This record gives sequence, C-alpha cells and structure tokens, in this order.
Amino acid sequence: MSNTVSLLKRTEYHSDYGMRIYEVFTGESLFDPQFQTLDLGLTPEESHLIQMIEILGPFHPDMLDVCPNAHQWFTETGTLRIDTTYYPVSLKSILHARIAAEDVAATAAFLDVVLQLDPKERPRARDLINHPWFTAC
Repeated sequence: MSNTVSLLKRTEYHSDYGMRIYEVFTGESLFDPQFQTLDLGLTPEESHLIQMIEILGPFHPDMLDVCPNAHQWFTETGTLRIDTTYYPVSLKSILHARIAAEDVAATAAFLDVVLQLDPKERPRARDLINHPWFTAC
C-alpha cells in the first residue's frame, strides 16, 4: 500500500506486505491506475484513488489532515475533488474471480486486516503470526 501514502504525502512507506500477498495469490495488482483513464478522462492518480475508495472504503479525515498533498485530491470534507460515481466492491468478490473458492474466505479475512488505508492502522508482520490464515496452513 505504499502507493497510498506516496500519492498523498509523496514519501514512501515500506509496509505494503498486504499488497504483495494479494499479488502473490492472484498474479496481479489490486489497483490498476490506468483503468478507465481514457474512457472517463481520469488521471492515473484519480483512477487509483477511486479504486482504493471503492475496495477499501473512504480515507479517514485524520489521515488526510497529515498528508500535505491531500488538498490536491480531496475537499475539506474528505471527498474526492472529482465528480464520480463509486461502485463499491468487496475483496471477496475480487478474490472469487482469481483464486480457488476454498481459499477465498480466509484470504479475504486476512487481507481485510492488513489492507488498511492508514499505515498506522496496519498490523505489524509479527502481530499476524497467529492469524487464522497462517495457522490453518
């Protein structure tokens, strides 16, 4: 998820193991910044932010308050500056199309924990060692 913070803060945050786990399981990135950029006239950054909100939910205002570039993308109320319609989608539905059915529930539960928009909300790797996703292996 380093792209989240990079986009808003223009710094790198090295705690993106949730994204790497998703990529290992599916063979693709969770977000595609080029998706519908031409069709909808979006920049890659706008497309990326829309996808993040659709899959992971809205950005918490506290996170936006500390991001120096947030004003470029978000209003004072925390909504995106671009006029768009959101189509929320669950990780489970995304995973159903990409991994074995018997792995979907446990993998989605694990990714729900690690794929937090706010890096401060993400568990550390050592805190996850007893997560059912690992202990079921």
